[in-house]
Amino acid sequence: MKLSTTALCFSISIVSRFELLKFDIKQMYKVRQHLEVWQRKMAKGVSESQREPSATQHVGVMSCRAKIRNKRSILPSETADALKEVFRTNQHPSAIEIKAIACSVKLEPRRVRNWFKKRRHIFKITARQNSCDDFIDSVLGEK
Repeated sequence: MKLSTTALCFSISIVSRFELLKFDIKQMYKVRQHLEVWQRKMAKGVSESQREPSATQHVGVMSCRAKIRNKRSILPSETADALKEVFRTNQHPSAIEIKAIACSVKLEPRRVRNWFKKRRHIFKITARQNSCDDFIDSVLGEK
């Protein structure tokens, strides 16, 4: 397909976004009209209820909006202590054990599973750091 000189009217960032969506030149020009309308409305400050759906929704592609993160939550100290006690005895609980732990500490199983994953990662990094420190101490102590 031969590219015309009008294909250069898209900025590099726009082209890279289209490439991520696996759009070809023909599809880019179809979406371009919708993008221009949307940009004009955004510039005018039209309220959210009066705006059209984004251009990517017109072509049947999911919107590329950023994922909204959940707020961080801090576990109560009693809950954290209970989870640490279980972690000392079993670092890799099964799905059934995770559900039982979740019921006992009144948390969702997903949160308990994530807590164990994070705790194993922290444990691994701490152990690695301690072994490096011990090695360095032994080397420096011998000199």
